[in-house]
Amino acid sequence: MTFRIRPARASVQNKMPSGKRSAMALLALSTVSLGGCSMLDSWFAADKPPLPGRRETVLPLSDVLPVASSPPAIAFPSDAPLQNWSQPGANPAHHVDNVAIKGMTEVWTAQVGSGSGYRQKITSTPIVKYNLVYTIDSNALVRAFDVKTGAMAWEFVTQQEDDRSTNIGGGLTSDDTGTLYAVTGRGDLIALDAAKGRQKWRVKIGVPSRSSPTYAEGKLFLTTLEQQIVAFDASNGKKLWSHQASEADTSLLGDPAPAYADGLVIGGFGSGDVIGLRAATGSVVWTDSIASASGRTSLSDLSAVTGLPVIDGNQVYVIGLGGQFVSLDLRTGRRLWERPAGGGQTPWLAGDWLFATLTSQQVIAISRNDGVVAWETQLPRWSKANNRGERAQWFGPIMAGYRLVLVSNYGKMITLNPVSGKISSVRDLSDAAAVPPIVAQGTVFVITADGLLHAYR
Repeated sequence: MTFRIRPARASVQNKMPSGKRSAMALLALSTVSLGGCSMLDSWFAADKPPLPGRRETVLPLSDVLPVASSPPAIAFPSDAPLQNWSQPGANPAHHVDNVAIKGMTEVWTAQVGSGSGYRQKITSTPIVKYNLVYTIDSNALVRAFDVKTGAMAWEFVTQQEDDRSTNIGGGLTSDDTGTLYAVTGRGDLIALDAAKGRQKWRVKIGVPSRSSPTYAEGKLFLTTLEQQIVAFDASNGKKLWSHQASEADTSLLGDPAPAYADGLVIGGFGSGDVIGLRAATGSVVWTDSIASASGRTSLSDLSAVTGLPVIDGNQVYVIGLGGQFVSLDLRTGRRLWERPAGGGQTPWLAGDWLFATLTSQQVIAISRNDGVVAWETQLPRWSKANNRGERAQWFGPIMAGYRLVLVSNYGKMITLNPVSGKISSVRDLSDAAAVPPIVAQGTVFVITADGLLHAYR
């Protein structure tokens, strides 16, 4: 068998400081999204004619939380530089705080490979390490780009020449020894030299994974399509242990990377299970479920945990599509608070406040201490006014330079004031956003469905 490492070639489009871009057609990204109407719908336009008539929300707005009449003042740490976003959620705990960034002018774009189509989609955010930004496209092609210029350093074709299967899912992570790890939807786990893109080792997982791996303690932790969490030795790919969660009735595109802290791995699953395991052995420490208990047969019964669990101190924060947002004790799994709110995005924790996007496409600020809601902001739920067009989905938020940044499947990027929740800016993307944004080295990175990596600083 042979593997191909293609030499770097020009793939970057440098941007003038003004940030002006040529107009490009907006394409709709087919994905699971749940929502209703919006006062801001006039921003959007769909590129294919929708069926005529007024849209009605499929889900009851059960995740509209009451805002406290006198909430505590929102404060968070001063912004600080973040050098690396080395794995999903930036680090094993998925907790970042307020990241320093000076501006939001688009400085370059680069082609990551194949974009999102009907059968294959980009499901992994980029990662940043060793002054390179790494991407994996919808066909599991891995590329590395210079953070400052966008020039491509190398690419690695993960698909073997005799493999004609379709790739669905996968992702990237890195360690501190110069290794980049790629998981593919074809069931491969591959270790690459992060500087040159040369293969170090390769193993078959045995089942496709739609999860990016998490690196900690010299191990790689990932979830599989069969609702397993599996640990591998990062030095050679040897399987160390696995744990089977409850079966999921519905499989969504993309599983969350497990979280890690203090010797424990926290996994979220399509069934709504949340499980704490010992990283060394895989033995179960505690289990919980945030599955839907509505008693209805509708989309609101989807229970999957698709956002990353977030750990800080002795608390774990998890939100699921089943309509529960919970704070759990890291050691025991005991619920510290819970709120009837569902979401599929990773909450962002800064100081004492969590910022989360709900299935109703609202963004909320919620206290990490007791679940009190300080504000909520309704984002567009449809691509056109009067509940028309296609359902919108918002990815994020992240916090960069004292602002919350979100992107949508209708080609928009917005920023919010984290203290008030007010929308402070709106801009166009080249296409629908494929995954949530990330931020590192003073730069916000966004991948769009047309396969472009955008850098803003």
